[in-house]
Amino acid sequence: MQTQERTSKKTSAKGARNFLASIDPGNQNIDVIFAEVTQKKGGIAFTNEAHVTIPSLVSSDVDDYTFSQSGLVDGSGEIVARQFGIGAYPGAQWIKDSPDGKAQWVLPALIHCMWTALKDGDNITVYTSVHNAQAYRDEMKAALNGVFTFVKYDKQKTMTVKCDRVLVEGVGAIKSQNPSTVANLLLDLGGQTVMLAPYSGLKLTAGCDQPYQLLHQGTARLIAEFTKCRAVNETLKRVLTYQEARSIIDNPLHTFKGHDFSGSVKAEVDKWLNQVVKQVESLAPYHVEECPNKFATGGAVMIPSVRAWLIDHGYTPVNDPLSANVSGLFIIAKALEERDAN
Repeated sequence: MQTQERTSKKTSAKGARNFLASIDPGNQNIDVIFAEVTQKKGGIAFTNEAHVTIPSLVSSDVDDYTFSQSGLVDGSGEIVARQFGIGAYPGAQWIKDSPDGKAQWVLPALIHCMWTALKDGDNITVYTSVHNAQAYRDEMKAALNGVFTFVKYDKQKTMTVKCDRVLVEGVGAIKSQNPSTVANLLLDLGGQTVMLAPYSGLKLTAGCDQPYQLLHQGTARLIAEFTKCRAVNETLKRVLTYQEARSIIDNPLHTFKGHDFSGSVKAEVDKWLNQVVKQVESLAPYHVEECPNKFATGGAVMIPSVRAWLIDHGYTPVNDPLSANVSGLFIIAKALEERDAN
């Protein structure tokens, strides 16, 4: 496969508009915030801001969209085109389970979420984040820089996409809280991963190359353990399915088939957090001690017993934990774009 030199220069098509976007292609949800960027006296303004959240279900076997990149051709000189669909199509996979990975899906996910707002010739400046910036920053930048043509239901749109900054996952969640200190610690209770990251401003603290992580210890483990909860299974006279366990935990009242399982949920939550938080904190004891503010994010923060445990152990749950990262990324994006425009 051959590529010509990629360009990120703005398209000069008449009537072309400029957009600013932040995207968080998470394990469970694709989260995008975008706005049109317009000129004003002394700088720029952001108008028609929109926030789109959809499940992270993707498929390469669906031709809902087809897209190609200017200058990207195969060995015979043919334009390389790719088809995809975003949504609950038969055989669709979660992004985390897709062999292509987040870098291959971040652009299709972005365009899908912005499709109705975009016109042919528009320009998009994108901000995103990854857990391991050293390993994946270049890959994400490569996926989000170029001139791309998308076709959906015979409607064709060509967009120039530019991504200059790929930040460390979680810095957006910190920024969304407008912390009073430069040094902050973030605990991220994800579906698969538990992550702890010390930040100094918008960067990881010196000496910390990437967040500390526990793989396969996130809320999926909590749900799996809850399926084996003896008290619940004895009450129901059978073993819970994974989806039933998840529905009980996600339900703020923790009720199921007329039974109140809030006590059992709290017991399992306490056991899970006592294990995983202690374990991930042990990887970075100095940072835990030195950071004055400790925040917690991730979907699990919305579970009342999880939230109570975190507060009891010195963590401040972020506002809107499901969208805190993408919201903070957009705040950062606007500030940096305003600075660069002046």
